[in-house]
Amino acid sequence: MPNETLIEEVEESLILQLKAKLPDIKAISALTEQDFDEDDRIIAATPAIRVLMRAEQLTPGADAQRLTYDSAQNWMALCGAQRPTTFDKERAAALLLVTRVKAALAGAKLPLPSNTYGAVVALAGAELFQLGPEGTWYAVACRVESVTQFTANMT
Repeated sequence: MPNETLIEEVEESLILQLKAKLPDIKAISALTEQDFDEDDRIIAATPAIRVLMRAEQLTPGADAQRLTYDSAQNWMALCGAQRPTTFDKERAAALLLVTRVKAALAGAKLPLPSNTYGAVVALAGAELFQLGPEGTWYAVACRVESVTQFTANMT
């Protein structure tokens, strides 16, 4: 039975993982157009985490039909903080959130409704994403690795 790694299931599972591990952060969701101002700056109320898929790499397996692949989906968890007192406190709060997100995701085995085989989170790094009056945002990059299998395309 085919088990395609569904992007929307991975996104929801990452969000649920973060909510379970960081219950004090109330603003954890997928990144949406409501999170941006007219200049394309993130304006979400912080502290906040926004999840976004960047890309997926598929490496074919050994089957002759080319229906089985190793999937590596690249995701970002955007971690934002804004403090009204000082920039140093804002930056420190954003970096603390980055540390907590990495701990919440490292090695997590994501339960996917489609029963995709072996969906596991591997950390890939962190970098500054946005800096400005709207707050300090860092991106925690991770890969969700799994085996995905498609149905045959008979013509």
